[in-house]
Amino acid sequence: MFHLIRFESLIYYTIGLVSPWNIAVPGNKKTVRFHFIKKGRCYIFDEDSDELVLGEPGDIVFVTKGNHGIRDSLEPQNKYDAVFCSQHYLSIKNRKGKADAFLLCGQISLYGEIVKEIFSQLPPIICLKKKNMNNAQKHLRSSLIEVSKEEPMNEILSARIAESLFISALGTILDRRKVSRSKKKYLQVIKDIEENYDSAIDWNRYIENFDTSKPTFYKIFKELTGTTPNNYVTSIRMKKAMVLLEITDLPTKVICKKVGFQTISSFSKKFKSFFGILPSDVRKR
Repeated sequence: MFHLIRFESLIYYTIGLVSPWNIAVPGNKKTVRFHFIKKGRCYIFDEDSDELVLGEPGDIVFVTKGNHGIRDSLEPQNKYDAVFCSQHYLSIKNRKGKADAFLLCGQISLYGEIVKEIFSQLPPIICLKKKNMNNAQKHLRSSLIEVSKEEPMNEILSARIAESLFISALGTILDRRKVSRSKKKYLQVIKDIEENYDSAIDWNRYIENFDTSKPTFYKIFKELTGTTPNNYVTSIRMKKAMVLLEITDLPTKVICKKVGFQTISSFSKKFKSFFGILPSDVRKR
């Protein structure tokens, strides 16, 4: 997919900030703003969705949509100290004192026919937390730290590293979306089973319809239910049988048929394995 997209990245600024501070960042179509927190902590909030995340040292935050702000406090501030525009912070206040936060900020622009579709799937804010990064992302983050220490800083290389981190995060998000869409089909399977537990279940039919392998089908089914497909069906049948035994006077052989078993012997064996008692003992209690 990514070979269909052209990325252009650049660094705006590396800046030290003395509290209190509050910065406005205008949105830009098909552009992702990024903020790498080198020191201190800050809150990044999206004005359209009201989503807010905490950025801590080593984190990199990507804002994918609309106007947003960066501030040093959780409390909202009506007045901005600066406006983030083009490659400059405008009208930044000069406060005396030691900077308590250092940020490396920039943007990544995306070009290509599928960019609109990709942006539609992205959350407003993507926060790559230092503690949650995979090994490749940790390596990129370490490289970004080292490059940003250089004097003068290699802005082109820094921007490329930030771009690579974004592509890594983007791939993870899109993969999760694919899995989420796939899981919706599994939820429908579960619903079908719960409604038709008294009939024979043809798992191969579901597997063929999903165009997947049997191990994959079983793996995702277990992730959603906590058990295998066959055990899930057995659980539903046994619990339904117990209810029928307790609240009705139906003969065991009728209940056996109602929950999908062909013989009383197989039903009784499975029932005892599941509950520890025979069906005939339920009404004696």
